[in-house]
Amino acid sequence: MAFKKGQSGNSTGRPKGAKNKTEKVLKIDEELRDKIGSFINEKIVLLFKKFPKLSADNQRKIIEGLLPYYLPKLQAISNTFNFEDMTDEQLDLIIDKIKKTAAQ
Repeated sequence: MAFKKGQSGNSTGRPKGAKNKTEKVLKIDEELRDKIGSFINEKIVLLFKKFPKLSADNQRKIIEGLLPYYLPKLQAISNTFNFEDMTDEQLDLIIDKIKKTAAQ
């Protein structure tokens, strides 16, 4: 049985103010981030005190684990130039910049 346009099989619909699944997931995600943040804030002083006593391998693992939160990963980018659409003046500017950079 097909529904008519603008009608569904649920005549009462969703109650007003009811949250959809996305909002629920975002709320859980936000709560989890808050809990993790609180945990880290509580333990960071202890970590700094014990860090020098850790083995070099464990120090590396900690730094490696925290680094992505401090320095975002680099992403490859791609620039394509259509040199056929450029004027001779534009091409000359590019060549001059390359020469200056290579001379440094």
